[in-house]
Amino acid sequence: MARIGIDATSLLSQGKGITRYQKNIVEALSELASNHEFVVFYNSSLSERFNINKPNWQCVGVSMMMRSVWEQFQLPLLIRKHKLDIVHTAYDCIPLIGDTPFIIYLFEVPDYRIQLDRAKQKKFSLLRSVARVYLERIFPKSIRKTKLVVTSSDFTKQDLVEKYGIASDQIRVVQAAQDREFVFEDNLDNLQKIREEVSGGQEYVLHFSTGDLRDNTETVIRAYRQFRKKTSLQVMLVIVGTTAEQLGIEEDSSILFRKFAVGEELIRLYQGASAYLDPSLFEGFGFQLLEAMASGVPLIASNVTSIPEVVGDAGILHDPMDVEAYSDTLCHLFSNSEFKNDLRRKGIERAATFNWSRTAHQILDSIEQVVN
Repeated sequence: MARIGIDATSLLSQGKGITRYQKNIVEALSELASNHEFVVFYNSSLSERFNINKPNWQCVGVSMMMRSVWEQFQLPLLIRKHKLDIVHTAYDCIPLIGDTPFIIYLFEVPDYRIQLDRAKQKKFSLLRSVARVYLERIFPKSIRKTKLVVTSSDFTKQDLVEKYGIASDQIRVVQAAQDREFVFEDNLDNLQKIREEVSGGQEYVLHFSTGDLRDNTETVIRAYRQFRKKTSLQVMLVIVGTTAEQLGIEEDSSILFRKFAVGEELIRLYQGASAYLDPSLFEGFGFQLLEAMASGVPLIASNVTSIPEVVGDAGILHDPMDVEAYSDTLCHLFSNSEFKNDLRRKGIERAATFNWSRTAHQILDSIEQVVN
């Protein structure tokens, strides 16, 4: 029996990849039959305590300052206080002091984010710049110190091997999964109600845009406008997360912008969509791909980084900059119901192969491997 620490301090109501992982892995691990003792750290100022009523589980609220202070000073003290045998984290960096083994779950190497931050440095605060420098200097040391790196994809594993010289046998690939709430809406009346709310009753193509250049939203807009020129079909484009002003484009009545969505609103956005368009330039895993497929949304995405691993043959994949290919696929999709239904079926079947119970079993196995 081991005392296992889990860092869940980024759990936010509107979080993305790491937050989704932390939330689901804690819940899935707590559902497993295990004699190990678990201590979960959460940020008491940002999230509610996990509702886990098991004698071998303890949730500890912490008051965090900067992430670097948490990782290098607060966390080591808590490791000693709670007498932890091992710690699991989904962050890029771990404490450089102490000999308690760590397992890092890594979606992607941070190089790409660092490059973007450096390119936009003038727009960021001093605190953001300090955080970037910290990540640049501490990540290489952390990744070499950790006992085992678990990556979300073979692509990220290969990235670690090539860029940081990590031995292949020190890396294990364990894919994450989508939330259980993402399901196909097969009731036509409910589907029409969703579309009335979102797009005035029209069919729509869905795309998420955070302002990150790798979202490749420019390609989405160009492909959609080409599609509109090639067909008389009244199909809208719904972009979630940014505005026309932020993207630097003129207002267009056929393009609708919505704020970042969570919970039931996010689920309904997927369920009402007739296609999900995601020509991403870089993905370490791709939660949104899984969410779209599980919701029965025909998927059109890019063919780079980890995306083919997640999608398999359940979507149409193109070069991320091939505007013509995306517009042609949209034309084919909206003019061929058999093609659309086939993609929908394949997506639902593909998403069903991902589940958090399997992920939790593999993570616990990895922890036990290191402890033993």
